[in-house]
Formats: sequence, C-alpha cells, structure tokens
Amino acid sequence: MAFNPEHCINCSLRGDYPVKQGKRYHYLRYDDKALRITKRRTREESIEFKDRYRWRAGIEGSISAYDARTGVKKLRVRGLKAVRFCATLKAIGVNIFRATAAQKAINYEKGSPEEGKFRLYHVILVFKEHSETTWRQFRNIFAPFAYNYESEIKMSV
Repeated sequence: MAFNPEHCINCSLRGDYPVKQGKRYHYLRYDDKALRITKRRTREESIEFKDRYRWRAGIEGSISAYDARTGVKKLRVRGLKAVRFCATLKAIGVNIFRATAAQKAINYEKGSPEEGKFRLYHVILVFKEHSETTWRQFRNIFAPFAYNYESEIKMSV
C-alpha cells in the first residue's frame, strides 16, 4: 500500500505503524498472515469476544482439575466402552467432591449442622443410585472377560 509522503509526515500516528519510506511514496507492506493476525488480535480485544471467552476459561479450569485429580488422560483400559465407563466414574467422583465443597460452603453460611447432614445423606443416596447403575454397566462390559473360578475348582476335583 503506497501513501503520499505529505500524509505520513503530518500524521500524528507516524511512529505507531511500520511505514517505510521509498523514493516516491511511503509504503506499508504486509502479507496475508500478518493481516490475519492483526484481524484476530483486534477481534480478541473486543468486549464481545472477552465475554464469550470467559466461559471457555472456566471450562478449561474444570477439565484441568478433572485430569489432575483423576488422571483421566492415562487410563489403564482400552476400547470405547471401557474408556467411557472409566471416564464417567471419574467425572462422577469429581462432581461429588465439587458438590460436597459447595454444600460445605452453603452450610457454613447458614450455620445449621442438622440441615447439612440431611443434604449430605441426600448426596450419598444419589451417588449410591448412580454407582449401582454404573456398576451394572461395568459388569455388562467386562462380563466376557471374567474368569470362571467355579469351573476351575470342578476340573481340579
């Protein structure tokens, strides 16, 4: 992009832009990559972008805590069903920790230990129901791989 030298000399923003002086004109040279980067950085500075991006930051923190607490990225199982099962169990565990922490904060504000016990029993009951369902799924997934001890005992007698 070429500019008349008179425009650049009188410009108050002259030091802010990478304009190079040529023989007849002043030039602003850029490539597609520099243009894309500039557009992206301008968009990232907008209020709308920051408002939408803050949700992602919260989710990334939750996923990071999920991995740090449970080691979900290094599972000892293979296969889609087994991985889904293990990741679900780990997510349930993290959610129980988070629910307990939230419940403790609520109880601390209210100052009522009896009400906190009732809610804790409710959390335990919900966890029990979820874990029974999950264990049933676990048995169904790994049933073909189960070792039959009874048949070994019969064969040895």
